[in-house]
Amino acid sequence: MYKTNVKYLCLLTVIIAGFFIFTGGVTSTENDVTYNNFAPQIDDVSASSSPAQIYDKVTFNALVQNKSYEHNSCNNTNTPSSPEKLNSKITILKGSETIATGQYTYKTNFTFDYVFSFPGQYTVISEFTSSNEGDNKTSTKTITLDVKEGSITTLQPGTFTLVNFKHISTSNPTPFEVNGAAALGNSYLTIKGDNTASMHTNATFDPSVVRNYPALTQNYKYDVSGKWVIEKNPNTGLYEFRIEYNNSVYAAYNYTYNGSTMTLSYKDKNNNEFILTFSKN
Repeated sequence: MYKTNVKYLCLLTVIIAGFFIFTGGVTSTENDVTYNNFAPQIDDVSASSSPAQIYDKVTFNALVQNKSYEHNSCNNTNTPSSPEKLNSKITILKGSETIATGQYTYKTNFTFDYVFSFPGQYTVISEFTSSNEGDNKTSTKTITLDVKEGSITTLQPGTFTLVNFKHISTSNPTPFEVNGAAALGNSYLTIKGDNTASMHTNATFDPSVVRNYPALTQNYKYDVSGKWVIEKNPNTGLYEFRIEYNNSVYAAYNYTYNGSTMTLSYKDKNNNEFILTFSKN
């Protein structure tokens, strides 16, 4: 019995060895697939409004075909690559200055949303690259877009000093209001032309004020800097000033501006309202 098992074991070894000698072993189906990369075909890139207006969201739409495909030599079939396998990039320039970069979002087509803060002529460069293995190909399309002033006063770069602080508390029917540098300290908002801003508030309140208005602290400090944008809130119809304070997280304020005085207001989670009035230097 033992010799018989040894005989069959030796025979099985010979069969397996012969299989690898004559066939080269098991071939992965991945080795049967070749990637045929071609430059994507950009049929159109357009803006949702042209000319556009500042503070209104503009959606860029790109119609792109992925011309690459995968060829399976095992069954001699070609599988077209889907558009979502394309890598995308959009660059917005004003003159030679890069204003924004990003990637298109793909659903049924490619879209990218942007809000312009200043009027002028902008160049929009759209790039799409095949993402299959191998030698990737890129196609580029460039359009120009005129951006006009909107229905409200354009916020120009500059420094604004905090001149009035008003607090409407849910626990106290009498609003609290304070004016002047003595109470408000060195508080200001700086707007820059590259769409960055910095806000520094440093107000000091009497302990009796804090007792009557518990949402306040004796030393009311708030420092934030980052990207800024003004955009109409579709739910309220009001314009909002938003400033980035932590990795693309934005603080939002209701916003009005008449060319010299800016008012920002917000409510906390307990519905206490804070109203900050700035005067342009």
